[in-house]
Amino acid sequence: MRKGREGSPLAPRLREPEARWTARPYTREGRKARLTNFAKARSLAGMATMNISLPDDMKAWVEAQAASGRYGNSSDVVRDLVRRAQVREEKIANMQRLVDEGLASGIDDRPLKQIMADIKSGVGLTLE
Repeated sequence: MRKGREGSPLAPRLREPEARWTARPYTREGRKARLTNFAKARSLAGMATMNISLPDDMKAWVEAQAASGRYGNSSDVVRDLVRRAQVREEKIANMQRLVDEGLASGIDDRPLKQIMADIKSGVGLTLE
């Protein structure tokens, strides 16, 4: 009964995967496009759209960065730049906070030699 012919019960099951794979041939570009679309669907779920205007030279630079392969597209380049700017602003704000704390702490009445000697001996140092 298992002859593998057209009338055999095995024949339709063997042809199903072939039909599925011949309908969508495997190519590197096709696979990349499907993966990119999948990633977009998952990563853009909570994102808003924004249009920006750039001078031609900046636009060319962003497109060159995207074409280099480091980024998927020009939106990824802009998102990375925004993230870097956010981190930079946080660092600057933290440094400003430390400067403000130092200024608010007042001026030490001890001479510089005494301050340096205390630092070397570990007096007045607190680790947080």
